[in-house]
Amino acid sequence: MAILAMYISPLAILEYHHQQLTIGKETGETAVEANAFGNLGTSYCQLRDFKKAIEYHQQHLSIAEDIEDLAAEGTAYSNFGLTHYSPDDLCKAEFFKSSVRVDLR
Repeated sequence: MAILAMYISPLAILEYHHQQLTIGKETGETAVEANAFGNLGTSYCQLRDFKKAIEYHQQHLSIAEDIEDLAAEGTAYSNFGLTHYSPDDLCKAEFFKSSVRVDLR
């Protein structure tokens, strides 16, 4: 995504991630859907819309847990930590610890 962000506006990137989400939902590919939620969360974090970022990361985590994808769970927890770190809400960086616990499973 970082390379893409160099050439395309943040709003266009959001549109691509929303298209990815739609494709995941329409095809029933929950892993694609989870990935799209994570990408949307990261994009909103970069736009400093932390509330939306957290909402999308929560959906990413929920799907990852439902499909028992430990790698996706770890990524979601890590993204939560980064999102909470961004607005200087360091006390919620507890999500980083959860990420480590998932990675150790």
